[in-house]
Amino acid sequence: MTKTNIRQLQVVHNISKGMSTRKAFLEAGYSESSANQSSRLMKTGSMQEIVQTLGTKLEERGVNVEYIAGKIAEWFEAKKVVHGQEVPDYDTQIKAYEKTKELLKEDIGKTPGKTTLTLEEWMDAD
Repeated sequence: MTKTNIRQLQVVHNISKGMSTRKAFLEAGYSESSANQSSRLMKTGSMQEIVQTLGTKLEERGVNVEYIAGKIAEWFEAKKVVHGQEVPDYDTQIKAYEKTKELLKEDIGKTPGKTTLTLEEWMDAD
């Protein structure tokens, strides 16, 4: 088991709030230099352990891919009551689309099996 520190937990928390990885590191108190290497730092044993533990805890509580997909579907079908009648809540549905698109943006338009690397990542890949 690797040693976890409070800043690492703060990074994961920041990412869960929608921050970019780089910004999450900066907001957690890491230096510019470290934040610029955030992709590499996310691959360290302690960061991977935090993410893995979080995933396990969510699964234990029933928060899995099916659950999340169901919640997103509910969001896409959001309704509101206007003058006593239930009608589609288009504002919420549009927000659902925009947020889902943002969450999936890395997968949209990419060729399966291909990965984009920074120069630093490519240089480190022995």
